[in-house]
Formats: sequence, structure tokens, C-alpha cells
Amino acid sequence: MDLRDLMASLLRRWYLVIVAVLLTGLTCGYVAQTIGPTYSMSASVLLIPPADPSGQITNRYLSLGSTGAALQVLSRSLSSDPTHHEVIDGLHGADYVAEPDPTSSAPMLLVTAPILPAVFFLLDRKLYRREIAAGRKPPAPATKEPIRVEGLHNLIFLGMIIFAVILSGTLGTLDSLKDANGEVIGIPFAYGITIPINNVIQMIIILVAGALSVRATKKELHELNNFTWAPIKEVACLFIGIFITMIPALAILHTRGAELGLAEPWQFFWVTGALSSFLDNAPTYLVFMTTASAIPAGAGGLSTLIGTIAPNLLLAVSAGAVFMGANTYIGNAPNFMVRSIAEENSVKMPSFFGYMGWAARFLIPVFVLDMLIFFNPF
Repeated sequence: MDLRDLMASLLRRWYLVIVAVLLTGLTCGYVAQTIGPTYSMSASVLLIPPADPSGQITNRYLSLGSTGAALQVLSRSLSSDPTHHEVIDGLHGADYVAEPDPTSSAPMLLVTAPILPAVFFLLDRKLYRREIAAGRKPPAPATKEPIRVEGLHNLIFLGMIIFAVILSGTLGTLDSLKDANGEVIGIPFAYGITIPINNVIQMIIILVAGALSVRATKKELHELNNFTWAPIKEVACLFIGIFITMIPALAILHTRGAELGLAEPWQFFWVTGALSSFLDNAPTYLVFMTTASAIPAGAGGLSTLIGTIAPNLLLAVSAGAVFMGANTYIGNAPNFMVRSIAEENSVKMPSFFGYMGWAARFLIPVFVLDMLIFFNPF
């Protein structure tokens, strides 16, 4: 589908486009009216040991560990009351924080993301060559066709879903949507459960985006992709059971998590990841973030709704919860969804423990590398 076909498809379904634009515009207008502008800036200072006073040429970067004392002195000096008042004098509503940054400057994804695609490419090329050698080469097409993408209008609905997730988090911070206790107002559901209004809005937008996508996409495209609702129903039933049965486990962790003896970032990384491999990552993250908040954070702690947490502990909990959901089929819903779609189309997939074997072979070494770089236990 080229741009002309895309525009023609949108014009044929003009009413869907109007609904999506109006919904997005109204939501953006509401957010713009309720959230005032906030301006922020940041700066970093790199401390390097001084040159050798004897005049000898040495590598000063080998002595970075000796800058710890200077870092603490500089941080406390900039955070002292006299300096603080002098900097913000005459600036109404302004404030600043000066603190040491104990985290690494290299994002973990820059380490993790390039490795796995490279390994997958090498493995796929090896298996492909094995199939070619066995005589299973696919027949050459009679005529070559250019690559095209059908259904590009669904990018609009994907954008609506991303917008709904961001909007939900933003609305949850508005004082106008909170009650006297500081809790987000919600809609009573059942058994004393109240669904926050920002989550309701998010679900409505996502459901509308899904309905518009189904309605606006040609039926033949669904048929060409062998689309059915069976994998979605299977994953929904499975994860409803997982969410129900994990409530006691999470309650025990929430109550007794502090007794696990976790203190170091690498410990939080592996324990959070191990639980996230079998439970949903969001509640697992919340439980261990609560546990991490009980550990004194020092001068560089980050203030959260749970409490003040050391940045390296927060990074460890976040990375463990997100990365290690790929260790099992049930660690993330998309893992099991892909398996269900593949098996529905007669593609053989590994068993539950077989999948874990593949994950241990390729993922665990990457996680060990992440630990050594970002949470060095030695």
C-alpha cells in the first residue's frame, strides 16, 4: 500500500478518522488546560583527579576512585542552605537539587539490545543453511513483487494505544482527580474494588482503538494473516488464572519481603527477575521497590510514592522485572501469544521447560554481563 492507497482508505472511512481525531483532540485539550507548564534543566560535572605534581605523565583516569571524597564535599556544599538560598534568590517557585550520580552513563539497553539480535541472526543463518543443505530450498517465485505493507492506517490506532498509556499516567498525577486522601477518584466495581478514573479512560481509549482497527481493516487482510481470536482467548484465560493465583504469593512477599536479606543491587536484580519470570512484572516490581525503599538511600536517593530509593537499587529492580519476563512463556503475555499463534498454524514450538532451556542458553549469559557491568558484585 503506497501513500495514495492509504489516503484513499482513510477517505473511505472518514467517519472513523473523525472519531479518532476528535477523541484525541478533546483529551489533549483537557490535559493542556489542567497541567501547567514545568521547566527543568540539568547539568553534570565530571570530576577527574589532578595531574601528578611531580610532572610525570600518568593516566589520571586510573585514580577515579580517589574522587569520592571530593564528590561528597561538592554535593554537600551545593546543597547547603546558604548556597541554596543564594542560587534561587529572586526566582519565584524555583528549586534545584545537587546530588552525586552513582549510576552508569551507559543505558542497559545499549548493552543488551545489540547482543540478542546478533545471536539470533547467526543462529537463524546456521539453521537456514542446514535446511538448504538438506534440499529444502523454497521454490523461486515466477515473478518478483515489490514489498508492500497493507493496513498502514492501523498505525493511527497503535498511536492511540500509546497515547492512552501515557495519558493514564499523566492523569494520575493531577490534584483535580484526587480525593481528600490524595487517592485518584474512581468508579466502584465489585467487592469493594474501585477502578481509578485514569485507568477507566485508558481502557476506553484502548477498546475504541481496537474496535476501530477491526472495523477499518479489510476482512481479506485478516484471512491472509490467518487471524483468529483463539490465541487471544487462550492467553486471556491463562493470565486471568495467573493473576488470581499470584495474589497470595505477592501478599506474602509484600509482608515478608524485607526478611529476604536483600541489600545489594545485584541481589535485587536477580531476585526480582526470578519472580518476574513467573509472575507479572508490574506487581513484582512494586513489591521489590517497596523492599528497596526500606534500605537507607543516602544523599542521592530518589523520592517516589513508595519512599526514597537509591538509584542503583531502583535500576536493579526495574531491569530485573522487565528483562527477565522473557525467561518463560508466562513471564510476559506476548511470549505465550506468539506460541499460541505459531501452534495454531502448525508450527512446532518448544515445551514450557524447553523454552526455558533456550532462554537459559541465550538470555542468562546476557543478564550476567548486565550484572557485571551495572551491578558489579565484586
